[in-house]
Amino acid sequence: MKFFWLLLIGNTVFVGCYFSGVSALQQLVAPTIHKANFSFTQMREFGALEMTQNILLLGIIYILACGVKQSATLPLKTFFGLGVAAFIFLFLEELDYGLHFYKYFSGDLASTPYFSWHNQLDDSGDENATKLKRLNDAINVLWFVVASLLFKWLNNEKNTAPFFYKIIPSVWFPVGFFLAFIYSKGAHQLDDMGLGMINGVNGNLNQTIAEFRETSIYYLYFLYAIELYTVGKTLNQPNK
Repeated sequence: MKFFWLLLIGNTVFVGCYFSGVSALQQLVAPTIHKANFSFTQMREFGALEMTQNILLLGIIYILACGVKQSATLPLKTFFGLGVAAFIFLFLEELDYGLHFYKYFSGDLASTPYFSWHNQLDDSGDENATKLKRLNDAINVLWFVVASLLFKWLNNEKNTAPFFYKIIPSVWFPVGFFLAFIYSKGAHQLDDMGLGMINGVNGNLNQTIAEFRETSIYYLYFLYAIELYTVGKTLNQPNK
């Protein structure tokens, strides 16, 4: 599936720019915007990397919403509807419910707390995002790698299989997640080598280098949403 190679190209561009040592390219990925009362790292939210994540999430929501609209049965509408709800929540969490836009235009940092659930601390002092990432990693491996390869090994035909088998990801997804893993490890290594410095100080992704991996995962989810929409469209055709 040729679209999976866009993951390779996109990651190469983002990682290459951020660790290039060229300030203008680094700022494009995760910028510093000089504005009164603003801290250094918050400006990454306005960079190409974070904005790409937001665009991908909006694309996923739109595709799944189209799936709701085209569905002819209540179970199928519910299936796509739950997907829409889940990704709207994820999109709002990514935006911190618009808080960083509010902070930018108002210049008010001190009196505005974080609203996002993933930034909240649990009883042990860890962010909820840490537990969520572990759960997400387990689901990704089981569904997009193990289930995908197992389905291929069983050699089932999707056009005659039950609904559960129809929505099992394409066998290209393990390749995509392998690329995401390689780029994630590579970005961490480059950052550890000090190549993420911008104008002599740590870059805006110093504590959040996993954003490269996150963008890859969202792109794979975007492709999967297209796959789900295609399956739903087939199920709504007569005699299918």
